[in-house]
Amino acid sequence: MGIGITKLVSGGQTGADRAALDFAIEHEIPHGGWCPAGRLAEDGPIRSQYNLSETPSSAYTQRTEWNVRDSDGTVVFSIEAALKGGTKETTEFATKFDKPLLHLSRIGGPATPETELLRFIRDNQIRTLNIAGPRASAEPELAGFVREVLEKAWRASQIRAVIFDMDGVLTDSEPLINAAAIAMFKEKGMVVQPEDFLPFVGTGEDRYIGGVAEKYHFPLDLQSAKSRTYEIYLELVPKQLHAFPGSRELVQACRRAGLQVAVASSADLVKIEANLCQISLPPENWDALVWGEEVRNKKPAPDIFLAAAAKLKLTPSQCVVVEDAVNGVESAKAAGMRCIAVAQTFSPDRLQKADLVRQNLLKVSVVDLTGDSAVKSE
Repeated sequence: MGIGITKLVSGGQTGADRAALDFAIEHEIPHGGWCPAGRLAEDGPIRSQYNLSETPSSAYTQRTEWNVRDSDGTVVFSIEAALKGGTKETTEFATKFDKPLLHLSRIGGPATPETELLRFIRDNQIRTLNIAGPRASAEPELAGFVREVLEKAWRASQIRAVIFDMDGVLTDSEPLINAAAIAMFKEKGMVVQPEDFLPFVGTGEDRYIGGVAEKYHFPLDLQSAKSRTYEIYLELVPKQLHAFPGSRELVQACRRAGLQVAVASSADLVKIEANLCQISLPPENWDALVWGEEVRNKKPAPDIFLAAAAKLKLTPSQCVVVEDAVNGVESAKAAGMRCIAVAQTFSPDRLQKADLVRQNLLKVSVVDLTGDSAVKSE
């Protein structure tokens, strides 16, 4: 939902608290929190439009403590870098309850606080977010700073594009490239096993073939071996390559939802074009294609997904990746992107670094992709 949370809480005081609650109301994010008995604030009783519950005590300290205690994490906003008074007390309660804490200050803080906010929410799996900070009389400009950061985070967090891996996601090509590589090694007098290739799935054919050669200390002209592997592979494609059930339907659903779609694969372009044409999702149907030869560092490095975002003219946080491989999931997360994993190649327990795990593409919805689902896996 929006910036990735399901509820925003705050204490209702002027300044940071009020700015956060107003943002939640305007963007239809459920809100709440604790406020002092009598709905106490420095400008008088807190208005009823804010869905706050009163603590037994009229002391601000109890409200501060309970909001930290009952949330998944707290963000403290301030203008000045140094915290004092009740705001400093907020950080102490976060330590007491062992809750994640982020401090964002306008002076001396990060250059892009909205990015830090989104990373904090994502990395700590925050669903209920507590926002705190000095009151308006202490820092009159703080409300504006809070709104600016939250609005930027809101805009940046809106998913605009879906980046699909190809092998093992859209197509059942993993068995074919495996068979082709095994055949190539056999021609050269080396017997290898299908499972030898598993650690290198998703890393591109250079590493896929080269990694196995290294395992057996087998000398190999990598470019020649890769060319021969592709020759064998392309002979198998017309009769043996199929789209995974749901692949075309999901791509079409993304289009209907107004999302851009891209393919980012560690494979060479010749393989990508052959695969996509075979499954009736030809290259011209996509907003962007990125292939292995275009990036220096292959998965699990983030380069390939960052290149896809650049071609789409989007930020990483505006993209979601669909992956099937452990290396691919790590690559997507390293790129700062939401990642949906499908357990079509690896078991779900191997894919838990993804934001969401589904058994296959048929179980993936547009809602899953855009981040409104709070469920991590089936």
